Amino acid sequence: MLLVIVAMTFGTASGKGLSEENGLSEETTSAEAQQENLARTKVLVEKIEGYLRANDAFVGVLSRRGAGDAKTGESDTDTFDLTGMAHTGFVIRNGFGKDAEYLTFNLVRQKGGKVVDGTDYDISELRVWTLPHFFIGSFEKDAIVFLPEKKVQLSLWNHLRSNGRLKIEEKKKFLKDDDGKQRLDKNGKPLTLTYNVIDNGAFKLLHNPEYNLLSDYVEESSQNCNEHLLKTYVGFRDHWQSAVAGQDIDNMDRDALTTLKTDINQAVERNFKPRLMVLSRTKSTFAFTQNIRFGESYPESSTLLGLKLSKEKFDVVSVDSFCDPHNQLYLGWNDFKVFRENHTAQSGWIVEDWGKNYVKVNRYTKVKNSIKEL
Repeated sequence: MLLVIVAMTFGTASGKGLSEENGLSEETTSAEAQQENLARTKVLVEKIEGYLRANDAFVGVLSRRGAGDAKTGESDTDTFDLTGMAHTGFVIRNGFGKDAEYLTFNLVRQKGGKVVDGTDYDISELRVWTLPHFFIGSFEKDAIVFLPEKKVQLSLWNHLRSNGRLKIEEKKKFLKDDDGKQRLDKNGKPLTLTYNVIDNGAFKLLHNPEYNLLSDYVEESSQNCNEHLLKTYVGFRDHWQSAVAGQDIDNMDRDALTTLKTDINQAVERNFKPRLMVLSRTKSTFAFTQNIRFGESYPESSTLLGLKLSKEKFDVVSVDSFCDPHNQLYLGWNDFKVFRENHTAQSGWIVEDWGKNYVKVNRYTKVKNSIKEL
């Protein structure tokens, strides 16, 4: 299975892997580099699984680094998140037994997945990944695992997994190169990837496919992985009640869903402390980051080069904000652990338990991560 994962692309519409230059492309990477990546991923996954099983965890929140730059070890998320993490998802026990496999439910960006009036826009899909798949695309094998209180875990697990109505579909995508031509294997056959998509159930209920990297944390017209996770978590912890008329997970009526979303947004806005992001004046004037929008759908706020953005300072949900003491209390984290990868001449690649010390230290520069202007 792991060899299949290496060949997978990572949330791109073109079929080209997000981190091909960093050692994840089946076609351009040596077998030695692939095996090193697999081995490092395995070390991190074993550490995380040990932590989850030691705590008899049913549901947790998992975060990981971005792909990173192989030469500098830096990721673009270092510029706006002290944790250095970028992507989050639910990690869920796939069964009742303590040795059951853990899966991740996460929202994945598809770059340029939608074309409107000749302009590419990012969309998102709800994916089911194994733990190795979740971490295989990160250049640095770092992670944070958040554990909710047990009663919250069981409530979320019941809604997200055990209700028996969660439908997971297998999809196949033909892979194309940057010129739009079909990619072929060494035998001349079309290259495809197969991935699992969540098609219904609680996890899909609050999903909005309009992706926005720096999404407004209470805006409904677009979202990113952190926002979707927060709203799903709060919604099914505090607001979903099966006894309420019209609130069937798989077939909620319009009025009930509107009420649910309103209640969630009000609760999050009242109790959650987001991170303040600041764009430089240059970037706020020229929207050259393709997937940044500010809440409005694309007809009202397109991201064509040169159009002035509506804000320079705005609030977002980030992995760093999940660690904030105020939000730890609100979200009801029972515990969280930071796992950082390190390399020594004696031991090779190892993963260290940093407890709650989530400030990133760059492995190459040895400098602590700090909040900077984007």
